[in-house]
Amino acid sequence: MSNTVSITGHFMDSQGNPIADGTLKIRINTDTVSADGTQLEYGPLASVPLDNNGDIPAGGLLLYPQALMDPWATYRFDVYNAAGLLVFSQESVIPAGVDPFDISQLSLIQY
Repeated sequence: MSNTVSITGHFMDSQGNPIADGTLKIRINTDTVSADGTQLEYGPLASVPLDNNGDIPAGGLLLYPQALMDPWATYRFDVYNAAGLLVFSQESVIPAGVDPFDISQLSLIQY
């Protein structure tokens, strides 16, 4: 099993329009250590700009799946539109054995 998985995603608003030029911000809910010994600290991990189609650029980010972190560690995914307003939010794990992992398939809470 790979130590990390790549993430993908396509984000749209409630009317089906892409979240063009938005931002995906990823946080982790607690300090944790991955199976390969990498220390992950509570707080912001990454900020990924979405393209003009609302997509995460290919190869944009690698994250650790749940099987390689402490069992209580989860990621928080927040999607902001181009104006900086929160559009979607969800706390979740990255399942092992899925690469790439499509974040937009999570049941994102829409604002």
